[in-house]
Amino acid sequence: MQKLILIVLFCVTQTVGATFELTFSPLKPTYHVGECISLKLQENLQAASRFHRVDLWSAVQLPTGALLFMTPFAFEPFSPKPQLFRESLEATKKAHEILDFEVMVGLSGQYTFYAVYVEEGKNPFTDGDAVYSSNIAQVSTTLSDEPPPIPVIDCISVLPAPSHPVAQPDESAVVFSWGPVTDAASYVIYWRASDGSGASLSVTATSYMHTGLINGVTYIYSVTALDTMGREGIKSVEVAAIPKAKITPPPAPTALSAEAGDAQVVFTWQAVTGAASYTVYWQSAGGAVESLSVSGTVFTHNGLVNGTSYTYWLKAVNATGQESSPSGSFTATPQVVATPPPVVVPPPVVESPPSPAPSSYRYTDNGDGTVTDNSSGLIWLKNANCFGYQNWETARQSAANLAHGQCGLSDGSTQGMWRLPTKEEWVAMIDKKYIDRENYRQPVLSNAAGTGPWKEGDAFSGVQAYPYWSSTPFATDTDYAWYVYLDNGFVSIDRKTNSNYVWPLRGRY
Repeated sequence: MQKLILIVLFCVTQTVGATFELTFSPLKPTYHVGECISLKLQENLQAASRFHRVDLWSAVQLPTGALLFMTPFAFEPFSPKPQLFRESLEATKKAHEILDFEVMVGLSGQYTFYAVYVEEGKNPFTDGDAVYSSNIAQVSTTLSDEPPPIPVIDCISVLPAPSHPVAQPDESAVVFSWGPVTDAASYVIYWRASDGSGASLSVTATSYMHTGLINGVTYIYSVTALDTMGREGIKSVEVAAIPKAKITPPPAPTALSAEAGDAQVVFTWQAVTGAASYTVYWQSAGGAVESLSVSGTVFTHNGLVNGTSYTYWLKAVNATGQESSPSGSFTATPQVVATPPPVVVPPPVVESPPSPAPSSYRYTDNGDGTVTDNSSGLIWLKNANCFGYQNWETARQSAANLAHGQCGLSDGSTQGMWRLPTKEEWVAMIDKKYIDRENYRQPVLSNAAGTGPWKEGDAFSGVQAYPYWSSTPFATDTDYAWYVYLDNGFVSIDRKTNSNYVWPLRGRY
């Protein structure tokens, strides 16, 4: 009801020949928590004569509908009691600061501000509409309890922090980049280093290459956006980078050699400075290219087809995985090596020496499906071919699950007692003086007495002159594990997904 009365009383005619103008400064439609609202009232008054003086009334309507009136008292600028703001005015062009404060939580709602000139000494709430007045000055805004859509610092809206800052190290340099900010005119980059240096610089792009840095020193970066007025926005999160010298790939291997044998090729090369491993590539005539990572400078390729040509080449690989350019290539063709029939020489007639005592034997057959290696104390499964070909993980499980009643065992062992030999245990097991250098078909093991090459049942059975898995994974590439060729005693690596023979043992680890 008060609002309606106020509007009706304001709608009156102005005195002819006089100037009665009141103007509020503009307001935004909405102000959020943390923003500052500032409202001014400009007077432009020239009365027709000194007998036509006026009073200035100003009020604000709250979200509840109630009115607060501006008072002439600085200690109480607003009052719910209807009263004038300035009195007995004849001529003025004064500007008044109505409001200047920061929006706080709990003030939400719409506010409307009014101002009008009233005939001197009149009260529009008691004297009705027979009063003189100016135009009605009116402005409205809404206060919100929500935070502003853009950041506010000291009541001034500023640009948000640039998003997704990234510091990418290079040699003696760092490339710093970030996401663009809408309405940004430029950006300020801040950097500091772990050695105490630091500075800031202005750029217009969203990336900057910081050069002339010290390799190994940590550099920390952040960035702010500047608007067209030069006001600085919120600072981004910090990111860090450490420049480092570029690592060059190793040179290509040289001094290649490929020696063909029966169903195998031995490929060798000279060690390369800076190489941590080598990738060997090969291709049979008309076949696909295959590869394998090795740590040494010798690659023995077994299981080949005699009469088929194989071409080999390789790359050196450093500790960071960088590869050299390819080496030259070398081609070899495995062939069956023809050997003349052996010359039969009748053995001299000598008395047979007495059988050595069991304690002097290399191996002791325990009669329960196990054989003890007297040199190491390890107990091996007598049957060296109980599981056939298996991949590495399956071979480990087969060994772990082995127990009494399987593979000819009657030793009372239980699951979990058996395992694959380590690489070192294989090296101690093989006896390279029994290599069959003509056919490579004789396992490099001694007999039970340790006086000659292994024969079936003495003391093991089913031993194959082929690769057997170890339990030792390859240290620099966990996709590989070590294995041993029992035809020549060569120890190498193979992919765990490939298959080799399985020969479990138990005892000390």
